[in-house]
Amino acid sequence: FEVNMIRRAFSFIIYEIFKCKKSKVDDRYWEGKRVYIERPSEPTDVYWENLSVKTIERVKRGFYTNLIAFGCLIVAFGINLGLSFIKEAIDNDSNTGDTSFESFLIRTLSLLTSFFVVIINVTLGRIIRVLATYEKHETYSKYHLSVAVKLTIAMFINTGISPLFVNFGRENWFDAGGLMVDIFFNTLTISFISPLVYLLNPIYFIKLCRRISEKKKGDKSKLTQRQANALFEGP
Repeated sequence: FEVNMIRRAFSFIIYEIFKCKKSKVDDRYWEGKRVYIERPSEPTDVYWENLSVKTIERVKRGFYTNLIAFGCLIVAFGINLGLSFIKEAIDNDSNTGDTSFESFLIRTLSLLTSFFVVIINVTLGRIIRVLATYEKHETYSKYHLSVAVKLTIAMFINTGISPLFVNFGRENWFDAGGLMVDIFFNTLTISFISPLVYLLNPIYFIKLCRRISEKKKGDKSKLTQRQANALFEGP
C-alpha cells in the first residue's frame, strides 16, 4: 500500500511539472501589467498605523535620520580629536619635565577617551532607536533591522575607525596615548563597562518599580494592552 501511494505521489508531481512546462500562460502579467508578488508579513508583525505613510516619505525620513546619526558621529570624532591634541601636547611637554607623571596623565586621558567611546555608543543606541521609530517602517522586523544596521555601522566607526583617523598623524602608535593604547583601553572598557551600564540602568529600575505598582493595582490598573506589553517586555 505504501509503495502504491509513493508511486501515485511521484506520478502526480511529474505530471504537474510537465503540465507547467507545456503551459503557454504567462502568470507574470495581468491585463498587460507586470505582477509583483512577495510573501506577506505576519499580522502581529505589521505596524498598522504606519501603512498610510507613502514610500517617498519613508525615504525622506530615512535620509534625515541617517544625516542626524552621521552628525552625532562627527561630534564624537571632534571630541576624540580634541583629546588627542591634548595628549599630544602633554607628550611634547614630557621631554622637558617629569616623564613618569606625564605618562600617567596621558594614560589617564586614554582611559577617559575609552569611557567617552562607551558613553557615545550607549547614547547612539538610544538616539538610533528613536530615529528608527521616526522612519515609520511597515513592520517591526524592518524597524529592528534598521536599528541593527545603523547601530552596527555607527559603533564600528566610533570604536574602530575614529581612533585610526585620530592617530593617523602620530608617529609612535605603541607609545603612551598612541593608537594601540587607545584600542586596548577601548576594548577593555567596552568588555566591562557596557554590560554594567545596562545592568545598572536607572530606567530599568524605574520600569521595575512601575511593574510592581501596576501588579498591586490588579483590576484597577488603567493600562492599555499596548502599554502593558511595553512595560513588561524585556528583562
